[in-house]
Amino acid sequence: MNIQPSVLIWTVICFCAFAFIINTLLFKPVLKIMDKRREKIEKAKSDSAAFEKEMAENQKALEEQRLKAKQELAERQKAVISEFEEKSEAELKNMHAEMQKALEDKRSELLAEKEQNQAIVFDKMDDFVAAFTDKLISYR
Repeated sequence: MNIQPSVLIWTVICFCAFAFIINTLLFKPVLKIMDKRREKIEKAKSDSAAFEKEMAENQKALEEQRLKAKQELAERQKAVISEFEEKSEAELKNMHAEMQKALEDKRSELLAEKEQNQAIVFDKMDDFVAAFTDKLISYR
């Protein structure tokens, strides 16, 4: 085996030509495609992160709105309950006053009737006593 300089030179020249052609026609276009793809993936990741952040903010805002709506509803319910309690208490006081007045009227009416009955009984007491004594005497 002998080293031939002409074969060695042509081998080096062919290798360099082949490397230049492969580099120009294959490696650079493939690297460009891979770089573009990597950029798209990075952009998609950043867009996804931004979208997730926006969704989290929207969710937080929605929760705050729900909480605020619940608080407003609770306040309205408390106001309605308080108003109902006030009206009920006022109606109860009115009914109590009406019942007291009706009770007083009935008492005065019964007192007047009692006095009238007593007056009748006292007026007729002499007749009752006389009739009673007559009956007692007649049974003897």
